[in-house]
Amino acid sequence: MKRRGLSLAELMVASFCFLLIMFSTVALMDFVRRSGARARAQIEPRQQCRSFLGLLANDLRSASYVYEGFNGTLLGNPVTVPTAGNRGQALVFAVPQDETPDPNYVLTVIFVRNRTKPDSKNPNTREIVYHRFDPVKSSPPATPGALDPAAMTGGSTRLFDAYVPPGATNFGFDMAANSQGVGVDVRFQMQPERGQLQSESFHSYLTLRNNV
Repeated sequence: MKRRGLSLAELMVASFCFLLIMFSTVALMDFVRRSGARARAQIEPRQQCRSFLGLLANDLRSASYVYEGFNGTLLGNPVTVPTAGNRGQALVFAVPQDETPDPNYVLTVIFVRNRTKPDSKNPNTREIVYHRFDPVKSSPPATPGALDPAAMTGGSTRLFDAYVPPGATNFGFDMAANSQGVGVDVRFQMQPERGQLQSESFHSYLTLRNNV
């Protein structure tokens, strides 16, 4: 018996079903991709804030001097460090690189500035700048307070794209009255392409050596 081939109508129906399945699969994959991107965008600022606080806590445990009341320009940005018992939006401190009588010091400056990645949904949000200058020795030895932050050069910068909104309450440092600790506040606020405004605040109190 001769086998009958597919008719034109059957071929058209089969092709239609194949295209329907293919388009449905592509649409599903695109939906999953977009959903994942939205979820990552919402989580990322939180991760940036937590990473910043973790790095700062680790560095301040080793810091030997905080430049309270420093007021000047660093990396092309105005920087004002709070005095004891006050609040400011920047921090500058020195970390000794070893325990020798004449160690090298790495001066670190932290402040916020407008984000370098444009985002039309979040035009005024800011990023956290965390810059470590090249190591230097102090004169007299082991006296980091004698170093001038404005004279520091080189080093490396780490940026935390934390979507920090404007305002002193959203990012700042509260210097303890006894200069032995600092409270750190950081808040992110991000409007995703779709969905509700994302916002969360973080606060930590970190003890300082600051005794040189």
